[in-house]
Amino acid sequence: MCDCIVAGDLNCNLDSGEQAAALISGFIRSSSLSRCDHLFPSDTLATYINPHLNQQSYIDYMLTSAPDSLLVFNVLYPDLNFLDHLPLCATFKLHDSATESSKDGSPVDSATARLHKRLRWDKGYRTTYYSYTSVLKSMICMCDTVTDSLRGSVNRGTVPCDGNYQCFVDKIYSEVVRVLNKVAQLFVPQKHKNFYKFWWSEELKIVNAASVESNNMRKALGKPHPSLKKGSNAEPCIGVFFVRRQNVKCYRIPTTYTKPY
Repeated sequence: MCDCIVAGDLNCNLDSGEQAAALISGFIRSSSLSRCDHLFPSDTLATYINPHLNQQSYIDYMLTSAPDSLLVFNVLYPDLNFLDHLPLCATFKLHDSATESSKDGSPVDSATARLHKRLRWDKGYRTTYYSYTSVLKSMICMCDTVTDSLRGSVNRGTVPCDGNYQCFVDKIYSEVVRVLNKVAQLFVPQKHKNFYKFWWSEELKIVNAASVESNNMRKALGKPHPSLKKGSNAEPCIGVFFVRRQNVKCYRIPTTYTKPY
């Protein structure tokens, strides 16, 4: 039997004592589920906040059948949130089937438990990578010296048969590969195919920056009520704030993009 995680808006406060809350709580107990907000209690009083209607309540929950795997649970208060629900965030310790052992105790490699990752050179620090790998120049020079010596022996017809040359070249090759891999691990991220948002563009960067600016302005003004619009008795700066926020919301994102990978 596999473990499960259930999260969402249940449209009722499970601690209210109402009939709907009692039915859902009974289902949670019969299904051997645990509430994450009980496992990690907090002072959060509401996950639904609607300033227009002057209403708030705790109606969003996360349930799990593996309470021992829950590491952290929080109700977040993001700087940018155009919804009237607060996001729930949980960290679970997942079981990695790739580390399972067979009956004889040997490790079992499960291909389905791993995602193939690739080096994303377009996201890495290539200048730093080139700087660190410059130490390989001395090794290459040493390899060139051995190659020249071997070439001279061939011309003289006195090629050595003790294998020292081959061992030396193999050692240099292994060292070069080791250095390249080590530096790549430090400065080039390894991610699976769809990890990065390939659709992210300059237009989205502009919208995101404008949204952050409007949100910072709102916080600086003490988070004014949305009903204070331009033309009312509100301060002029508040009216400007809401005009900017509406412009951000109405910005149309181009739908044509090209997937690079």
